[in-house]
Amino acid sequence: MLNLWTVWSIPAPVVVPIFAGVWCIGLFFLMRQGYERVREIEPEQAHRIQRVDGWAGVVAGPLMGMAVWWVFGATPAAVASLMVSLFLWVLAVIDARTGYLPDLLTLSLVWLGLLANLHTGFAALQEAVLGAVAGYLFLWLIAMAFVWSTGRHGLGRGDCKLLAALGAWFGLAALPFILLLASATGLCVALVWRLTGKLQAGQSFSFGPFLAASGVFYLFWAYC
Repeated sequence: MLNLWTVWSIPAPVVVPIFAGVWCIGLFFLMRQGYERVREIEPEQAHRIQRVDGWAGVVAGPLMGMAVWWVFGATPAAVASLMVSLFLWVLAVIDARTGYLPDLLTLSLVWLGLLANLHTGFAALQEAVLGAVAGYLFLWLIAMAFVWSTGRHGLGRGDCKLLAALGAWFGLAALPFILLLASATGLCVALVWRLTGKLQAGQSFSFGPFLAASGVFYLFWAYC
C-alpha cells in the first residue's frame, strides 16, 4: 500500500533539482499533448504558441520544486503535488490561449486524483469519488440552466471536467472553497478588463485558468 506521507531520506539540495527537472520534462510532454488536441479542433489556434508557452513554464520549474519540497518535504505527496500543479498549469495556459481544455488532460487528471487518494492521500477515496461526481454535475447543471434561459452557451464541458478533477484530488469538501475563490477572482479580473476596455459586454472569457489557480492555491494552503 502506497503511503503518500512516507518521508524519503533525500536532502533538499538533491530533491529540489529532481523536482524541477521532472516539472520541465512533464511540462513539454503535456503541453505537446494538449496542443495536439487543440490542433485537431482548430489548427490555427495552436499555431506558434506551444513552444512559447512551454519555455515560459520552465521558469516556474525551480520555484515549484522548492514550493512542493517546502510544504510536503521529500515524500510521495510532494511528487503527487508536483504532478497536479503541472497539469493545472498546462490546462490554465492552454485554456487562456485557445479557450479549450483538452479531454486528454482533464480526464487523466480525474483518474490520477482517484489513484492518489486510493489509500487516503489528500482525501478519503469516498470523498474523492463524491468530489469528482459533484464537481462535474454542479457546473454541468449551471451550464444547462444558462443555455435553457438564454439560448447561449456559457460554461464549457471542459470546465465541468476540470472541477471534477479538482474534486477527485481534494475531495468534496474542497469544492465550495475552490469554486468561491475561482468565481471571485474571475469576477474581479473581468471587471478590471471591462473597465480597461479589454473585455466587451457579452464577450466570453476562459474560466479554466481561475479554477486551476484556485486548485493550486488550495493545495498549498490546505496542506501547509
